[in-house]
Amino acid sequence: MTVLPGWVAAQSGIAGEGPPTGDPWPAMVGETVSSADGTPIFFRHGGQGNATVLFVHGWSCSHAFFGPQFAPVSQRYRIAALDLAGHGQSGHRAKHTAAAFAEDVLAVAARFPGPLVLVVHSAGGRVACHAAPALEDRLLGVVGFDAFQNLGMPPPTEERINASLAALKADFAGRVAQSMSFLLPEDADPALQRWILEQMSSNSPEQAVAASAAFANDDPAAAVRDFSKPVWALNSDGVPTNVEKIRQVIPRFNAQTIVGHGHFLHLVNPQLLNDRLLSRLDQLAG
Repeated sequence: MTVLPGWVAAQSGIAGEGPPTGDPWPAMVGETVSSADGTPIFFRHGGQGNATVLFVHGWSCSHAFFGPQFAPVSQRYRIAALDLAGHGQSGHRAKHTAAAFAEDVLAVAARFPGPLVLVVHSAGGRVACHAAPALEDRLLGVVGFDAFQNLGMPPPTEERINASLAALKADFAGRVAQSMSFLLPEDADPALQRWILEQMSSNSPEQAVAASAAFANDDPAAAVRDFSKPVWALNSDGVPTNVEKIRQVIPRFNAQTIVGHGHFLHLVNPQLLNDRLLSRLDQLAG
């Protein structure tokens, strides 16, 4: 077990370093827990409070992508943030599925008894759809950053999935670099863009492709249908959020669209997103 202030991590260049935005991280303890299939899952935790806020990152990212949220949230709540299998400092597994990623979340959540809120980004929302029903007795709700839009959209065709995976296999780093043009606004900080690109490209290409296939072939609606707790999304305007359609799956779903901030809106404008996140956490925690 190690105690690492995030700001030290950011300055030392170790794996999981923080993004060049937001406040310094609070002191956090780094640990590893075994997922259901034995895969070692790395997570950090800190803060204090009666409820725990557990952060779940998106595809080819890591817990460090929530760095700007750690300090403000830890002043009111316990916090924990994991690296899903095949990402960051966690171990690799032979076959990825969204349900297996959910087991990673459940393994970390089991270390923190009591009320729980999941905060997710992007494909972390798909993971939450599988994890939330198993946590429902203690889960206060879920808050998403640019997440859950897929619940209101038709699934991609098999042809489109195969073409996307083939391109990713052929040039993983190149596809990640190409995606920056629509993941971030045009006026995004160049240092932040470089950091995101470096972090996403540093994951194992094989694991990243396998994770992408798992998410593309997943049916999150079937896993989370009629989930009874509130789910709030703070989403970009890049992909439309069909609230009424999503409410057919999650009755207590609400969303707010934030214009001009791109997919990584919680990194582009931490102050705005943190204020809105804390407001929702306080409502959920009562």
